[in-house]
Amino acid sequence: MPPRWKFTPSEAVPAGATFDPQNLKGKNVIVTGGASGIGEFVVRGFVEVGAFVTFGDVDLARGEALAKELGAVFVKCDVLKWEEQLELFKKTLERGGVDVVVANAGLDGEDTILKRQPITPSNDPTEPNLRILRINLIGVAYTARLANFYFSRTPKSDHSLIITASLSSYIDHPFSPEYNASKWGVRGLMRSLRSTTGVSGMRVGVVAPWYVPF
Repeated sequence: MPPRWKFTPSEAVPAGATFDPQNLKGKNVIVTGGASGIGEFVVRGFVEVGAFVTFGDVDLARGEALAKELGAVFVKCDVLKWEEQLELFKKTLERGGVDVVVANAGLDGEDTILKRQPITPSNDPTEPNLRILRINLIGVAYTARLANFYFSRTPKSDHSLIITASLSSYIDHPFSPEYNASKWGVRGLMRSLRSTTGVSGMRVGVVAPWYVPF
C-alpha cells in the first residue's frame, strides 16, 4: 500500500538565518511556562513585534504581573493537567485562532532516579516521582496534541510549533537521567512530527539552549 503522505525530511535552520518580524504582527501565540526564564523572554519578544500572546504558567503572581505589564493574557496552567492546557488553548481561540505555539514549560532539579536514600538491611528503594521527566516530555506531548487540533481551526495560517529542548537533547548530561531522557524525548517527538507535516499541517522545530543566566 502506498504511503498516505510524502516523506520530506527538513533541514535545520542555519545559525545565521534572519526573519521579518512583521510577519508575526497580529498572530495569535501560545507560550507554556511563560512567566519566567526563557518563557518570559519569549513572551516579551512576541509582544514586542505585535503578536497577541496568551501564556500559561503555574506561578500565578508572576504570570498576572507580566500579563498586566505587557497587555498579554495569562492562564494559570500546569502542563501535566490536560484541562488546564485545554483552557489555555480555548482562551487563545477566543481571539480568532491559534497561529504559533511555543511548548516551553520545563523543569530541572534533583533527579529522583539517582536520589540517594538511607540503606538498611530491610528497606526497599522508594519509587521515583519522575516529575521532571513527566513535565518535560508528557507535558510537551499534551501541548503538541492540542496544537495539532487547534491549528486546524485556524485556516490560512503558517502554523508553527516550537519546542524548547536543550543541548541535553544531543549530549550526555551526567547525574540527570530524567532531564537527559526528557530532552532527548522531545527531540524525538519533533523529528516525527516534522516528517509528517503533510498530515499535521504544521511546521515543527526545536531550540536547544544550554545554561542561560537570568
